[in-house]
Amino acid sequence: WEAGVLPARVKGYKREWLDHLTLTGEAAWGRLWGSGASAIRTTPVALVLREDLERWMALAPPADLTGVSSDAALAAEALAARGAMFPQELLRATRLLPSQVEGALGELIGAGRITCDSFGALRWLLVPAAKRKVAATVGRWSLFRGTVPAAATGTVTGPDIVDFVARRLLDRTGIVFRRTLVRERIPVPWRDLVRHYRSLELRGEVRGGRFVSGFDGEQYALPEAVSLLRAVRRRGALSPVTVSAGDPLNFEGVLTPGDRVAPASMRRLTVG
Repeated sequence: WEAGVLPARVKGYKREWLDHLTLTGEAAWGRLWGSGASAIRTTPVALVLREDLERWMALAPPADLTGVSSDAALAAEALAARGAMFPQELLRATRLLPSQVEGALGELIGAGRITCDSFGALRWLLVPAAKRKVAATVGRWSLFRGTVPAAATGTVTGPDIVDFVARRLLDRTGIVFRRTLVRERIPVPWRDLVRHYRSLELRGEVRGGRFVSGFDGEQYALPEAVSLLRAVRRRGALSPVTVSAGDPLNFEGVLTPGDRVAPASMRRLTVG
C-alpha cells in the first residue's frame, strides 16, 4: 500500500494521513479474503471505509484458525474475552514474551482474525526489532473477521449487497464487464451484477455499451468514465505508466496476453 499504491494514487501522500484515517475510525484495515500462514509483508490486507465495513464483512468468509500456534490461539482468546487491548495489556493478559506476542499477532493478521485501530501498528510489525526507534506500537488490537459464519452470510446476494458491490466495482475501474471480475474474490455472481447494472442503466446512473474492444458480453461504465475515454481517444495514445502489481490497474494476464502477476509479488508493471 505505502510503497507502491498510495504514493502513485494520492498526490503528496504522507503516511500520517493513513494513520489519522484509521485512528479516527474513518477507515479500517485487515485481511478480508482467505487465511493462512504467510509473512506479514505478503499478506493481502484490505483498506475499507468504516461505514462500509459491515457490508464487506457480510461478503467475507469466516476466518480459519486451523493450524495457528498455541500463542496465536491464546492471543485470540484474550481479545475475544476482553475486547480491544493495547500491546501492553495483551502481554499481561497472555503472559507471553514480547517476541511471542508479535509472532502471534502476525499469525492472526494472516488468518484475517485481527486488526488494529492504527495502521501504524501494522507498519511497526514490518520493521525488524533492531531498527525500531520507539518502544511500543500505537493503537489497540481487536478482532476483525469472526471464526463462524455470521447471520448475514446468507444475504450475500441480497439487493443491498449486490448494489453495494456493483457500485464499488465501478468506482474502482470505471468500466465493468465479466472479464474484469476474473481476479475478484467477491462472492457475488456476474448474473446478479449484470441484472443490477441493467436497472442502473434504465435509471440513467450508468452507461451500457461496448467500451473495450475484444471482449464479448455486456459492458457498463460510469458516465464520467465514458467522457474520459472520449477525451483519451481525441488526444491519441498516451505514454505508458509504471504501476505496482498491487494497483487496481494490474490486469496483466486478465485483459492482456501473458501470465497473471500476483498483487503481493511487489513487481512493477508497465501499463499502456
